[in-house]
Amino acid sequence: MHFNYNLLNGEVVDLALTDGVAHDNLYKLGKTETIQANGFYIRDLGYLDLNYLNSVAENNAYFLSRSKTNAVYSQLNEKGEFVRLDISEHLPKKGQTKELTDVYIGWGRTKVKTRLIMQAVPEEVAIKRLKKLEQYASKHKNLTISEQRKAMCFFNMYITNATQEMLPASMVRIVYTLRWQIELIFKIWKSVFEIDKVKKMSIFRFECYIYYKLIAILLSLHIHNKFGQFCGMKVSLN
Repeated sequence: MHFNYNLLNGEVVDLALTDGVAHDNLYKLGKTETIQANGFYIRDLGYLDLNYLNSVAENNAYFLSRSKTNAVYSQLNEKGEFVRLDISEHLPKKGQTKELTDVYIGWGRTKVKTRLIMQAVPEEVAIKRLKKLEQYASKHKNLTISEQRKAMCFFNMYITNATQEMLPASMVRIVYTLRWQIELIFKIWKSVFEIDKVKKMSIFRFECYIYYKLIAILLSLHIHNKFGQFCGMKVSLN
């Protein structure tokens, strides 16, 4: 279930269903979305798509996303040539934050100019990531985990085209956590609407069931947002 949500006005931009085993990035969230100038778009790591980020920038809007551990970064030299960065040489010390400006992410012809913010994560988070990486490697006997990939477990990598004045490095993580509002909404859908509790049934009955649930959810969201706007107007008038 893919959900695109306007945090400022509560508008549901997009809600769609795809195969549960399909990768998130196969569904191009925002493919038919009209990108608004000066808008700010936060995307989950699973939806990282360079063509989309480039489209946001071309429409004079701004993006913020986490970056993948195997992402390719480069910078322009004095001759205007792209020189690939060895990101392991630029990682901050554990517990610190570091920023690189005028960095291009991507490979081949598709490159997007960004600011790269590298922020250390708590040690317990890094340990969990390392264990998960080891478990993944144990299931793929021919896979060799590089030292750089292990080192990346200690950091979150964020990319944005917003300027330092608009979005200081110290605020990047705080702003990115706004995306968790979607996770809270999903929790409500599960706890109140029990959208995840489905008995064995035919695919045709299931489709009717899930769409009836989604219609009820969208109506509830709309009523909730209107009520919130009404309360906001009352407060401002008083």
